[in-house]
This record gives sequence, structure tokens and C-alpha cells, in this order.
Amino acid sequence: MNGSLVAATMSEKPVDVTDEIHPHNSRLAERATRILGMDVAEIIFQSPDISCSWREVPGAITGVNSNPELQSHLAANPKRELAGPMIRKMFPENSDGRIPTVGITGSVGKTTTSRMVADILSQSGKNVALSTTLGAWIGDEQVMQGDLAGGGVASLLMQDSAVEAGVFELARGGLVKYGMIIDAVDVGVMLNVHDNHLGLNGIHTREELSRVKRQVVQNARKLAVLNADDPLCLAARESITAPRTSLVSMVSDNRELLAHQRNGGMVAYLSSDASEPELHLWEGSKQIGQLSCRDIPDSWEGRNRPALINALFAMAAAHGVGVDFDTIQEALSGFKSTMKNNPGRNNYFQDLPYSLVVCQADSSYSMREAAEFAGQMDIPGQKHLLLCAVGDRPDAFIRDKARAIAGLFSSYVCTNYCELRGERQPEDVPMLIATELKACGVPEEQIQVVPSSEDAMKLAYDSLNDDDLLVDTTFSSVHFDEWLEQRGFEWLRL
Repeated sequence: MNGSLVAATMSEKPVDVTDEIHPHNSRLAERATRILGMDVAEIIFQSPDISCSWREVPGAITGVNSNPELQSHLAANPKRELAGPMIRKMFPENSDGRIPTVGITGSVGKTTTSRMVADILSQSGKNVALSTTLGAWIGDEQVMQGDLAGGGVASLLMQDSAVEAGVFELARGGLVKYGMIIDAVDVGVMLNVHDNHLGLNGIHTREELSRVKRQVVQNARKLAVLNADDPLCLAARESITAPRTSLVSMVSDNRELLAHQRNGGMVAYLSSDASEPELHLWEGSKQIGQLSCRDIPDSWEGRNRPALINALFAMAAAHGVGVDFDTIQEALSGFKSTMKNNPGRNNYFQDLPYSLVVCQADSSYSMREAAEFAGQMDIPGQKHLLLCAVGDRPDAFIRDKARAIAGLFSSYVCTNYCELRGERQPEDVPMLIATELKACGVPEEQIQVVPSSEDAMKLAYDSLNDDDLLVDTTFSSVHFDEWLEQRGFEWLRL
């Protein structure tokens, strides 16, 4: 075991001959395991006299077993320690034998934050298993496709011996129906609680939804990461058993965050006090690190707020599983959300005649963030919006999405999500959006209602002029690579 002989037994008796074996014979057995690269091995050694060197009497290794049978050794000498060396090899000092794991839940931002944390862990040298609403990966290889943001897939991925770390998006649907499934994670992250899915699966209030999502931080072993700007996330503190908690805020003067830091807790926040906005990570009075927003490509020098909040949570989560800040900084500085690695999550196309932002905005909050980002972009032409809502959401939720962006664009194409969900007719959702836009003062001539999502895409894209901007929040089932290639554009230049 671990390069040293720990027990020798005469197989026929059995008799313990550990103290009788000649040093030459023990060193031969040890050398054989080193050559074969085996931490634990049973060596079958034949000799007429084990106390004599193989150099003096005929002797030879006739077999090597990587799965030793310990029963004969224990029968020969029950007092000899065999399990101890094996356990110490499997569980070094201060090790619990588990790979680092991060579970991420919330209403918006889960997929991008998961991808960021996975990139950081990969940068640290780990072979990372990642599962999200977009699929499952081990390292760079996608091993499964589809919406896989649940504990069942996470459990399956961790059965692969090649996996050295796990990052798992844990979405509402799976948590409501099955719970976490995996017993726990090292770091649990609760990003936010919005009203995206109220009225579904018996969940009718944000408070009820928060109790579903808090499972992820309740079952964190080492660190729980919470949004200090969201009261429902803060309320989860009462049920946390992890020894450490980190609070995250988009402002440096958040009261809860400052009190937590004074008490020695970990905090991550956005600071605008300097000449340029920066991300900070502290534990009590000790600064762990800081990162300029200019160094995060997707933040567009701090104008894209969702990228910043995702990066703050990713920083805290990665630090919680032991990644040093230099590695965190290097990974975030190279992270870019593209249609290849993170489709539908603020993908920005610059190499087209017009500018294009593709983002899946499934709440009034996400719509407002997308509109504010577009408002800060210096575009010579006009700014247009292609938007939809999922049919199984309440009317009030759909109207809120329309109000969030009313008056902020030159034109609006209103359509359905690519899948018709619920019992509505195809024209119901786009008409509801259009009616609310008009009620908010948007001129009727700026609004077009197109029930078919693919027809809406064709209208929105083909009516663009050079130098215009289109913000596409529908994320239709149409593949954007094919869509743009049909129009003569090379979408891979991201």
C-alpha cells in the first residue's frame, strides 16, 4: 500500500510471514507496484523460503491483483493494520474524500453564473462536470443535451471517475418536483427570487418560491452565498447550517453587507468609488481581491449589469471551494458569453451590418436590464426589440414585461415563445404585450403583432437597416448559426 509492503501471508495456511520476508523480496514487490503505477496491490510471490532473497533461491512474481482480497491477511493476523493505510491514502489529512461542488439556484442568471464558476475551476486545473438548462459537460465535451438543470443529472455526472469538480444549476422545476436529489454541495448559491414561475406547480407567491430555492443553500456544507439586495434571499440565513456565509451586493453601502463584513463575514460587491467600477471580495477586514469591470469582457466596461452580478457570485463561490483569487481573476478576464458556450445569454454580435444582442429575458427584471444595456450602447441607427412571453404565465406577469421596456425602443415585434404553453390561442400573448405597450404610450405604428415566432424573427431581422440594433429576447428554437448563415453572415466570428 502506497509503495510499502504492509502484510505478507502464506496463502495455503494462512500464516502471517510479514516479519520473516527478506528485504530483497519486499523491495521487489514494492518496485513492481511502482512500475505498474498502483497505490494498492496484492503481489503473488512464489518462493520455497520467503526469508531468503530471490537472488539466492528460485523466486518470482507470478501475479499482481489491483483489487486485493484482505480476508486471508486478516485471518493470519487480525491485529495487523490493513485498512488504516488504505483510508489514509483515500482521505489525506483534512480531506473528506469529496470533490468540490457548487450548486446554483435563482430566478435569473443561473446558467451564466454556473458557466463562470465552471470556467474558474477549469482554470484551476480541475476536470469539471457542469450541468445547466443548456446541457451537461465533462471538461470541454458535451455529454448530454437538453434542459439538465437538476440534481438527477448532477448525481449521474459525479459517478464518472474522471470528474474532479462539479458545478450544477438547480432550477425551480426540479427542486419543486424532486428536491435536490444530491445530498449536499460544498457551496450553495441563491442568486435571486423573481416572479417568473408563479402559478406553476402549486407555487403562487414569491415567499413560497423562495422556500423551494433555499434548499440549495440549506444543504451547503461549507459556504452559502446569498444576494444581499434581495430580502427573500437574506431570509434564507435563518436556515443555513454551513459554517460560512457570503453576501453579495451591487452596491458597496448595503447595510446587511456592511454588518456582515464587520462581523468577519465574506462579502462581494460592486464599488463605483474609484475612477472605474470594480468588483471586490473581502472576508472581514481582509481583502481577498479586486477586479476592474474593464477586465470582464461581457460587462462592456460596467454597462452590462447582469454580467457583473454573475461575476460577483462566481467569485464568492469559487473562493468558497478554495480557488485562489489570481486564478479567479484570470478566468473571469477571459470569459465571454457566446452562442457557442452560453447561447441566449447576452450574446453580442459585432461583425454584422447591424448590431445584435440575443438574450433570454424571461422576467420584467431581465427585460429592464436588457433595455438599460441597449440604452447605453452607442448605435448610429435605431434600436429595435423582438420580444415574447411564455403562454402559461399570468396576465399580470406578461404585462409587467411590456411595461419594463415601454418607450425605450424605436419598434417592437411582439410574438410567442417558440413553444406554445398553456391553453392560450396563438394571438393571445402577443396581443396582450401590444395592448400593454399602447397603454404605456407607445405609438401603435411602432408595434407589430406576429403570433409565429419564426415569422416574427424573419420580420424583425429582415427589416433592419445597417447601423441599427436589434435586441432579440425570444431565443427561438431556430438555430442562430443557420439563421445568420442564410443571410450570408459568418456567425462564428464572436
